[in-house]
Amino acid sequence: GYMSGAALIIASTQLGKLFGIRLVARDFFPVLRELVGRLGETHGLTLLLGAGFLAILEVLRRISPKTPGPLVVCVLAVGASLVFDLPSRGVKVVGQVTQALPQPG
Repeated sequence: GYMSGAALIIASTQLGKLFGIRLVARDFFPVLRELVGRLGETHGLTLLLGAGFLAILEVLRRISPKTPGPLVVCVLAVGASLVFDLPSRGVKVVGQVTQALPQPG
């Protein structure tokens, strides 16, 4: 029961990102309630990409379990972002990643 509850809470924290909506609620049922109330704000391209990448992960898991699905999806997502300039289309991306460790301060 504990692990199932933890899994639901973790999954619910990602729903806003999947739908392209910044949710305020943090607990499972309030997140669902807020998401349902704000479905009209869904960013379609973000949802389409997220659902598509999740589908690719599942297909890879079933047809080729030894293939590193998350790595494949990461490479595809970076490629799609570069080729289609997704940030200019409203899709949020991680952005610039520093190439060195931060200096101790």
